[in-house]
Amino acid sequence: MVPFMSRRIALFVVCSFSLALLMVDHTTSWLDPVRLGFNRILSPVYELAGVTRHAADQSEYWFETKDQLVQRISELESQQLAREVTLQNYAQLAADNQSLRDLLALNETKPKPLMAAQALVQQITTTQHKIVIDKGSADGVLVNSIVFDSKGIIGQVHFVSEDHAWVTLISDPLHALPVIIGTKGTLGVVRGLGELNQLEIAYVPETAKIEEGDMITAAGTGGRFPKGYPVARVSYVGQTEDNAFARLEASPLASLSQIRFVLIMLPQSDLALLEQDEIKGVD
Repeated sequence: MVPFMSRRIALFVVCSFSLALLMVDHTTSWLDPVRLGFNRILSPVYELAGVTRHAADQSEYWFETKDQLVQRISELESQQLAREVTLQNYAQLAADNQSLRDLLALNETKPKPLMAAQALVQQITTTQHKIVIDKGSADGVLVNSIVFDSKGIIGQVHFVSEDHAWVTLISDPLHALPVIIGTKGTLGVVRGLGELNQLEIAYVPETAKIEEGDMITAAGTGGRFPKGYPVARVSYVGQTEDNAFARLEASPLASLSQIRFVLIMLPQSDLALLEQDEIKGVD
């Protein structure tokens, strides 16, 4: 009986002491130093608990498998590649739009009927330089029609189907074009050498006053190429072995290696017939 009563008394004392501490803590600041002391003692425990929680939050990344990491890297690389392709498409569209604007501006300055077309295929070998465009006889394209871009003459049509036309470039080894060189009116013939960026100027007297950089334009003879249209610039001036003719080379003004959009003009002889028919129709 005595031990039981002793436990009850001890419990009563503890409870009373606890209530007394609660009352003192609630109504006074006597226990604040004690509380601060316990906080300093337990501070490392709090920090350890915070580190443990952070480690638990990051554990899903720490324990990722190698396959998951490889998959994630592959996905990121695919996304990067898709973005690069998109940027390339945007750049190509911008270049195409600029090319079309240049062609439209050229169309406004030339009083001849022109037709826009797009290059589909390039057939560039050591023996031939040709392209295929997306306009044919159904669109009014004729053999010997002149083809050029915003910078200069590209070539002329040599074969036509209903929906397509084949164009021989001025760089083709078998192509020849009568031209005027410089401001002195010197005549010559521009011939292809099988090189997209190099042409030969033949039949120019050695005594002709030709300088590098001189503009070369179509002479307009033969009823095909329009007179005055730009062709190339003189890039080299030298002498031949017999000294009868000058050795001249030129660089085409048109971008023969990057042809995308072009303009087509009927041969001058056909234009003359067309104009006569129009005059007769008016009469």
